[in-house]
Amino acid sequence: MGTKAYGFVGSVEGNTTDTGIANAFGFTAADIPSGATIDGIEIRTQVGSQHGTRSVRTLSAFLTKDGGATAVGMSQANQTEVSGSGQLLVHGGAANLWGAALTQADVVSSGFGVRLVFERFFGVAGGNNTAAQVDSVEMRVHYTEGGGGGVTGAGSGGFDAGATATGEVAASGQASGGFGLDGEAAGAVGVTGSASGGFDADATGSGDAPITGTGAGGFATGVTSEGSAQQTGGGSAAGSFTTTAGGTGEVAAAGQGDAGFASAASASGSSAVSGVAAGGVSTEGGATGQVATAGQGAGAFSTSSSATDGAAISGSGSGAFEPSASGVGIIGGDIAPRAPIAAHIASHPAETRITRHPAESRITRKSA
Repeated sequence: MGTKAYGFVGSVEGNTTDTGIANAFGFTAADIPSGATIDGIEIRTQVGSQHGTRSVRTLSAFLTKDGGATAVGMSQANQTEVSGSGQLLVHGGAANLWGAALTQADVVSSGFGVRLVFERFFGVAGGNNTAAQVDSVEMRVHYTEGGGGGVTGAGSGGFDAGATATGEVAASGQASGGFGLDGEAAGAVGVTGSASGGFDADATGSGDAPITGTGAGGFATGVTSEGSAQQTGGGSAAGSFTTTAGGTGEVAAAGQGDAGFASAASASGSSAVSGVAAGGVSTEGGATGQVATAGQGAGAFSTSSSATDGAAISGSGSGAFEPSASGVGIIGGDIAPRAPIAAHIASHPAETRITRHPAESRITRKSA
């Protein structure tokens, strides 16, 4: 409407101006991206009365898409009475679509604008004439960008505490991977690479759960594994079942690391320990079937343990049965009742136990 515009309303209340049109505000796709959702239109006008205290007000305010030829939607006129110098009037708002269906293409069109009509207010016949004075018209378009949010890059990946995953889940590379506290995983779950991997405390895994690579691997306290559980590779990492863990089926530990069953653990089926490390069944452990310790390490059955069937100890290490131990079957080695045995097999030292994964290997919630 230019720098200033005037609309004559005369002296009689109810007299109206011609329709004033403001359009071609210059919005482009750089201002309002393609695909954006239009949320609201706000028109801000500076309006006054040309002659002192003689009042005028906005009678109607409509949007237009065709340069003012036709109005669309519903009038959102702010009918506050104004007089004297210009006063700010706001029509519409951030969540007001004026009853019209508006798109991004509509608002960036040069024909998009507003139609304004003013009227004389509190005037009398024969009184002084006045005109509505419009100093400026400003349009504000409120919108929301289209498309969904996304996060890309090398961020952490995994399931946080309490998450449930079904199907096949894999974490590969150097990032931390696994299931957090109380997570349940069904199906085949694998962790590969050089980072920590495994199931944390209280996690339950069903199916085949292999752990490969040079990183720490195992099942932590309170974990139940069903099926075939293996730790393979030529690395020096420890592998075993820790206290109160139950393993069913065939369990094997191969390589140079310590391997065995810890206190109160039970193994059923065929159990074998091979290599140069110590191996045996510790205090209060029960082993059924054929149990053999081969190689250069010491091998024996400790106090209160019992072995049935064939029990053989071979190699260059000491081998004997301690007092109170009972053996039925074929026994090889020296029998020295009540003599101290220097080659007792003790519970596995702490460094061979599989502990809870350190904090840095946990998956944390993504931050906002």
